[in-house]
Parts: sequence; structure tokens; C-alpha cells
Amino acid sequence: MRSIFRRVLLAVAVIILLFLLVALYLSSSTHGLQQLLGLVQRSLPGEFQVAQVEGRLLDTITLRQVHYQNDALNISVKQLRLDWNPWALVHGKAHIYSIDIQEPEVHIFPVKAPSQNDTPAFTLSLPEITWPLSLHLDRLLLSQLAFSPANEIETTSQPVQVNRLLLQSHTQGERIIVDRFELDLPELKAELSGTLIPKERYPFHLVGAWQDLRYPAGAVTPLLQGEGSFSLHGTVDNYSLDLQSALKGKDLPAGEWSALAEGNYQGFTALELSGKTLDGVLKGGGEVSWLPVLSWKLDVTGEQLNPGIQWAEWSGLVDFQLKNRGSKAVAQPLEVEIEHVLLNGTLRGEPIKGQAVGLLKGTDISIQTLSLNVASATLNASGTVGEQVDLNMAVKMPALERVLPHVKGAFIGKGSLKGPKDSLQLVAEINANSLSYEDNKVERLTANLDINLMAGQPSQLDLQAQQLTIAGEQWTSLNVEGVGRVEKHQVSLRLSQGPAEVDVELEGAWDKALWQGKLLRADLQNDLLGSWGLQQPVDTEISREAASIAHFCWRRIPTGSGALCGQGRWTAEKGSQGRFDIQQLSLGLLAPFIPPAIEVEGKLESQITFRQALGEQPEFSVAGRIPNSVVLLPGSDLKVISGESAFNINGENGQLNADFSLPVVEPAGRLQGRIFVKDFYDDGQISGVMEAELSDLGFVSLFLPQLQGVKGGLDAKVSLRGRMTEPVMLGYLTLKQGEAELPALGLKLGDIELDVRDQAGNSALLVNGSMRSGDGVLQLSGQLDPINGSGQIQIKGERLQAVATEELKVWISPQIAVDVTPTLIKLRGEVNVPKAHIFPPKTTASYPLSSDVVILEESDQSGQEVPKRHLDTQIRLTLGDQVEVDALGFKGRLQGSVLIEEDGRRATRATGSLAVASGQYRLYGQDLNIERGSLVFSGGPVDNPGLDLRVSRKVDEVIAGARVGGTLSEPRLALFSEPSMPESGILSYLVFGRPPGAGNNSASEQELLFRAASALTMKGGNVVAEKLSDLLDLNEVGLEGDSLNSTAFYIGKYLSPKLYVKYGVGVLEPGSTFLMRYQLSKRWSVESQTGTNNSGGDLIYTLEH
Repeated sequence: MRSIFRRVLLAVAVIILLFLLVALYLSSSTHGLQQLLGLVQRSLPGEFQVAQVEGRLLDTITLRQVHYQNDALNISVKQLRLDWNPWALVHGKAHIYSIDIQEPEVHIFPVKAPSQNDTPAFTLSLPEITWPLSLHLDRLLLSQLAFSPANEIETTSQPVQVNRLLLQSHTQGERIIVDRFELDLPELKAELSGTLIPKERYPFHLVGAWQDLRYPAGAVTPLLQGEGSFSLHGTVDNYSLDLQSALKGKDLPAGEWSALAEGNYQGFTALELSGKTLDGVLKGGGEVSWLPVLSWKLDVTGEQLNPGIQWAEWSGLVDFQLKNRGSKAVAQPLEVEIEHVLLNGTLRGEPIKGQAVGLLKGTDISIQTLSLNVASATLNASGTVGEQVDLNMAVKMPALERVLPHVKGAFIGKGSLKGPKDSLQLVAEINANSLSYEDNKVERLTANLDINLMAGQPSQLDLQAQQLTIAGEQWTSLNVEGVGRVEKHQVSLRLSQGPAEVDVELEGAWDKALWQGKLLRADLQNDLLGSWGLQQPVDTEISREAASIAHFCWRRIPTGSGALCGQGRWTAEKGSQGRFDIQQLSLGLLAPFIPPAIEVEGKLESQITFRQALGEQPEFSVAGRIPNSVVLLPGSDLKVISGESAFNINGENGQLNADFSLPVVEPAGRLQGRIFVKDFYDDGQISGVMEAELSDLGFVSLFLPQLQGVKGGLDAKVSLRGRMTEPVMLGYLTLKQGEAELPALGLKLGDIELDVRDQAGNSALLVNGSMRSGDGVLQLSGQLDPINGSGQIQIKGERLQAVATEELKVWISPQIAVDVTPTLIKLRGEVNVPKAHIFPPKTTASYPLSSDVVILEESDQSGQEVPKRHLDTQIRLTLGDQVEVDALGFKGRLQGSVLIEEDGRRATRATGSLAVASGQYRLYGQDLNIERGSLVFSGGPVDNPGLDLRVSRKVDEVIAGARVGGTLSEPRLALFSEPSMPESGILSYLVFGRPPGAGNNSASEQELLFRAASALTMKGGNVVAEKLSDLLDLNEVGLEGDSLNSTAFYIGKYLSPKLYVKYGVGVLEPGSTFLMRYQLSKRWSVESQTGTNNSGGDLIYTLEH
């Protein structure tokens, strides 16, 4: 018996020892860990795989490429690492140092729920959890988690990305304590801490916050961004929530929001919302439930809201009230009832009032009441929209500018939409006057629509618009007409009496959301482009999923020379593709873009293909050739003849390849280049080279006619490297043995040299050049960065001839520094004029025009483009000792120095003076001494200097003269003499060299004195007449007459823009005249004159020149 007992004990001991050995083996070796994972793999439902196992169970475990999949989910982990203290189990603790999970991917498969019409009852049953061990989790870290929830609707939805998830937790008795929980998403960062007791009704207390909210992630202007915090405490049956946040977004005004709620696991039994936004207050309250079904009942009010805080053009103060309720039960449509919406306040300074009552049930919308009144505008609508539509609407806006910013005019419209949703009937009537939006205008618009999509029912469209301005171009009328049924209808469009005549006609049929038809006509007639039209009708299809246009050819009429042919197709599934061919297109169409005297001969042929798959980058190719071309100036030997030119542009896989070649036959030379861009739609790498070689530059006169006799040779090779946003230019450009003439300035320029080339370690190009004019030489040097639009250039010259005409000869010595930036051109330096000769201009014989011919000066063009760069100039102009003038009665020498300043914001300013060093002035055959003559610039506008002039003449013992002061725009004249005498005597000495009445012909002398006095009056003495004109609101007040005796005082005024009257009365001799002029048209006017001595009339034709 003892032997048997011993054997049993021995067997038990052996079994226990074997168990301990197996446990020790499985837990203390890598191979044992692999065996243990094998047991787990066989026991788990589904598929479980581990590619690599490292470590042991009693220490650190590392698993790589872990994969598990069953019917409900699919989990993949790049690496899982567990580091724990197994010996803590001896003390009743589970102590985990770290669990690191790298790049987990979790995909939940959709599970089909059992069909049911009734909402199941829901009862929350919470298990009571007792911890056999105390738990200490120092760190649980998930990195780069991708989670794809079950989604039966959007199968292509992107997974939820989690950059980082961190958890630190431990237990204390029955309590679970979350020491630290952090969540880092692309859209936000959040943190949380708190406690939870998994007993009875699970009491908890949680606090948390979020920041860096940015949705969508990576958006430049996100729809939603902000931060906030919350506190949640209680039990699942009775908890309180306190939430505070600050939010804003692209279309969401910035505001501070708060929510206080009491609730349970079924929803919020009491909810209070408040927000401060748009300088006003929003308040709301109600109930929200999510179990057993989603439902809510909310009341929201807004007080003193100013939309202008977010949308600057819609400033005002608005109050509103919203009362709504809704629900969404399982297998039932969403229901939202708008019990009422009330709106009151002011908007853009105008009163606004509105109200609405309606119901949304699934896809059906019922509008019981919808009305909106803004200023004098009204909008009213009522009806239903769903499977059956019955909607009525009326709009009246007599003054659009009071309602909509940037829009003007009057608009009235009314209409209805009725019938089944797939065969609706639209009936509408629209009238509008004086519509304008930015540069687009319509003087009058009327439209009548009766469009019925039901088979067999007639439809009609009639739209008429008069006096249109579209993108700055004016047309007289636009007519759009349509007639027919959905099975067959015709539509025509005509745009008349403008930059082009446009006629379009098409016919087709509409069936089940697909329009099929033909483009019958697409004619365009333009003075520059000629007449174009379709060669034959073109098949066309349009639907929500696809659109296509069959092969077409658009040719010039009537010659057929030149055509644009092509075809294209788009589908929602595959994207778009097309092909276009340009055939024998005359280069003469370039006439609007080149100088008018130049003619271009040649034909362009090109093929263009385009393709873009859905969600992918476009692919395209352009290939063109010009067999030969000629650019010439009729009546001269100037021409450029080229051989067969070609260019190719290809874009594929995000890369761009382009090349061109232009062989020049006369003058001999070539232009060619190629370029390659990688990642064309991003900031890709660019590489390319362009080469030019021209043996003779005489053709430059074709494009710059002010330059004649151009000679020289050009050689250039330029390479591009680097990124598209920061390319680097390498290479060189040289111009040698250049010559040119400037006939307008009488100059012959020679020895023109220019050298531009790259420099090591610098993106800027070195620039050196020189030029000879007369006996002087101009030199320039510096550097230029054409990519960034910056550079520094030094310009130096010595006695360079700047003008060499018969009337004016000028030599200059410039010393100028030019500093260029993308926004500024700065000029600093000095221009010396060592020598200049100014002679009287030659006069040529001319035939006088009739007195009834009026020549109107061309007005300045407004709206000119503002230069991209501002000009900042400080240049000193200094006159040397050889600046001589012999013109207009003056003979002498000038000297002085003026600093000229220009900053692009104010008028050009000047500081300094120009003076007469010596000289005489000859007036009416008499020589006057110029004692002092200066133009004084004191920092004001350069065209209004101060005057300091004194001229005199000595006759026997009498000195007579004049002083001129003031400014050029308002001169002041004063006569003086020694001894003093009346002004008539001073003028007699100045003009005749003798006292009044001392000559033989007193009458002629008096007439000459009158003319002299009149001339002086025109130079600034007519101040009284100007003041009188302003005081009496007259257009003209003054003196006129050919002699002293015929002098008359007159007044004139426009009684209307077309009617002008003028009345004059004699000053020395009695008499009067009355003149009336009426403008009949732009060029014709009629004039009648009635006077004491004679009367008459004229028919006047005005010629603009």
C-alpha cells in the first residue's frame, strides 16, 4: 500500500514538475513564446498571423506584421511591443510599463441589421466589474492609426487618421483613474482625465479640453476652427455637462459658445445654449434624445446680430426667432417641422422683415409661408416640393442697389413650378430695367418662359435684352428664342450690333434626363477675325452623367481658308477628353496685336488633344507647324522670312515637355528651345534651354518704327534650372557691332555693344554695354535678375549727344544708378548738360481752314492700367556754360541746377532754379535787356515754378521795364519806369522806344499798344473776368476784338448741353451782338448771329482729328 502511495505521489510530483518546466519553457524563451502564440492562433475564430516574434513572455515581447481578420473586422499592425513586470503579480498587481502599437489599421465590415419596422425597446444593462488585481498602465501609445468604420453608403470614404493616442491609467480599489489621455488627430488635439467606478450606475467625473481644431485638416481657410473645454460628471442615469468653446470658420462667424445640459443615457432632458457672435447674442434651449429614436425640440433666438462683422457688405442689426422640432426613427424618414421663423431689423441701412413656416419630411418640403421684405423689395413663396411639385414664387425689386451690393436696376418676376418632379412645368415672367453689375450692363430685359417637360406638351422661351455691356464690350441686343416639345424643340441665340455678330441655333429632344440634339448654326462675324461658321450640323448630348459634342469644323466664310475642328466628351465616371485641329489658319489674324503698318503672311496648322480621368491630373498635347511665314513692311525692303517653324507641348504623368524651332531664312539665323518640368502641377523641377542667333537686326524697325537703319548681330543661349517657383537662369546674350538711327531726334547711334551672362554662385546676370552717339560714349554695367524682377544698373556717359535736330542740339553727361525691385524702380544720380543750342523752329506753309471747321483734340484715355512698379526718382539736372538759346525773340545763355523728384504718389516735384546768365529779348523789333530771369523751384510741382523776371529798356534818360512774379500758373505782372509815368507811357517806351504820340501814325501805334496790353492780359491779368464768371455761374466772361475800337465785353452760357448763347456789347463804340448755337448731332450744329451792323447763320460740320 505504501508502495502504491509513493508511486502516486511520485507521479503527481512529476506532473507538477513537467507543468512547471513547460510553463518555464513557454514564458522564458522566444521559441516558447512562438509556441504559445500558435496555441492562441488555433483557438481564435478567424485568421491570426504574426510574421516575426522577438523576446519572451517574462520580459519584453515584440511582434511584427501582426494580422487578424474575421467576419466583422480586419486588423493589421506593423509592430506591437509589450514591456511589463511579471513579478509584480506576486504582490497582486499587474504592472505594464508600456504597450507601443505602430501603424495599426482597423477596418470594420458592415453587418446587415435585421429588417424591422418598429423601434426596439432599449434598456441599458451595465455589468459590475471587480478587479482581481490592481492595474498600473504607465503608457499605452498608438502611432499612426487608420480606422475605417462600417459604412454602407460611402464605400470610398477615407479612413479616420489618428496621429497619436496616449493613455496612462491605474486602478484604486473599485475606481478606474485615467491619469492622462491624449488624442492627436489631423483635425484637432484633445486631452482628458477623470475617474470611473464600474459598479451599479457607473458614477464618473471627467474633464477635458481640445485645441487646434481645424476642419478640414490642411485647408488654407478651414470651415471650422477653434478650441474648447468640457466637464462631465454624474451617472449614466443623471449627469451634468458644462461645455465652453471658441469657434470660427470660413462661413462661420467668430464666437464664444457655451452649453449646459442635464441628461441620461437616452439624451439631454434639459439643454441651454448661448453664444456671443456678430456683436450680438444667440440663446437656445430645449430637449434632445437619441434613444429610443433621435428627436429634438429647440427654440433659438438671436438679438442685435450684425452680419457685417463677417460679411462686410451686409452690415446691420438683426433679431430672429426660430422654433422647430424633429425626429428620425429607424426605417423612417427625417422629419423637421419649422413651427415659425421670424426676422426683424435693418440690413445695409434698409429695414428687413421676414417669416417662414414649413415642414420637411424625407425628401418632401412643404412651405406654408415664406416672405421676405428688404427695403422696397419683396419675396413671397408657398407650395410643396417632393415627388409632386406645386410651388409659386413672386419677386419684386424696384431698386436692386438697396438690396444687393454692386448691383443696380429694377427687377420684377413671378412664376410657378408644377407637376411630377421628373416632368415639371415652369411658367415665369421677368422684367428688368437698367441692370448693372460691375462692368456688365443691360438696359432692358424681358423674358417669358413656359417650359413643360411632360411629353407632348408645348414649351416656349422668349428672352429679349437691349443695350448690353458684357465684359466692357457693347451690343445693341440679345435675343434668345425657343419653341417645341421635349421630344423636339429648337433654340436660337442672336447677339447683334457689337464687337461681333453671333448667331447660334440648335435643335434636340429631352428624354429621361438626357438631352440629344444638333448644333445647327454657330456663326461669328467680326471686323478683325472675319466671318466664321459651322461646316455642317454637329451632334450633341448632355446629361447629368455625360456630355459630348461630335466632330465639328468651324470655318471662315466664304473662302473656307482656316478652320477649327474638334470633338469632345465628358463622363462622370471616366472624366473628359477631346481633340482639336487648327487648319490653315492665316497669321493675318494677328493684325490687332502688331503695329498697324506691318503685314504677316503664313498659315498655322496645329493638333491639340486633352484627357483627364476622374480624380487624376490632365494629360494634353499640342503640336503645331507654320510651313513658312513672312513679316514685312509694305513699300520697303524690311522683311523677315522664316522656314518651317514647329512647336510641341506635352503634359503627361504630371510632367511637361515643350520645344520649338524657328529657322530664319532672311536674315540668316535661328530660334529654338526646349523645356522640361517635373511635377508640373506642384512646385516641380524645371530644366530647359533657349537659343537665338540672328545675323542682322534690321527687322527691328518693323516692330519699333522709331528706330531705323538697325544693324548688328545677336547671339544668345539661356538655360533654366531649379524649382518652378525659384528657377535659376544661366547662359549669355551678346549684341555686337550694333547701329541704329533715331530720325525724330536726329541721332545716329553706333558701336552698340551688349553682353549679358550668368555668374557663378549668384542668380543675377552680369550686364555690360556701351553705345556711341556723336563724339560721346554711354556705358552701362551692373547685374539683373529677370526671374525675381530685380537688379542694379549703373549708367555713365560723357558729352553724349542726346538730340541733334535743326531746332535743338543737346549733349548730356549722365551719372545714374538704377535699382529695380519687383515693386519699385529707384533712380538716383545726376544729368549734366554741358552744351546745348536751341534755335527757332521752322515753320511750314499751311492752308487755313474755314472758320466754321472745329477740330477736337483727342481726349486722354481713362482707365489705363496702373504700372506694376512705382517710380522713385531723385535726379539732379545741371546746365553747363554752353547752353545757348536763340529762339522766339530771346537770345542768351541759361544756367542753373534743379533736383527732380518723383515717387509715383504725387506730382513730379523740383527744387532749385534755372536762370538767364546773360541775354536779350526782342519785342516788336526792340531789344530789351534781361536784368534778371529765373525759374525758381521750391519743392512744388515741376510744371508750376516761381517766376522772378525783370526786363528793361533805356531811352535817353528814361528807363522802362516790367517785373514778373508769382508762379507759372498764376503770374503777376508789374510795369515800372524811372521817372514814373502811366502804364500807357511805359508800354510806349518798351514797344516803340519813344513817348506816346511821338510817332507819325498814332492810330497804328494805339492798335499795337492794344495788342500788347491784350497779350499781357492773357498772361495773367484777366483775373477779374475769371472771378466774375465764377460768381455769376457763367461759362465765359471776357474781352475780345481785333482792334481797340472793336473791343467788346461778352458773356456766354450753356442753357442745356446742346444749346449755347453768347451776348456781347461794345466797349468803345456802341453796338451789340447775340449768338446762338445748337448741337444737332455729334458732327452737325447750326449757329446764328444777330448784331447791330450785320446778321447771319452757319451750318457747322465738326471733324474729329
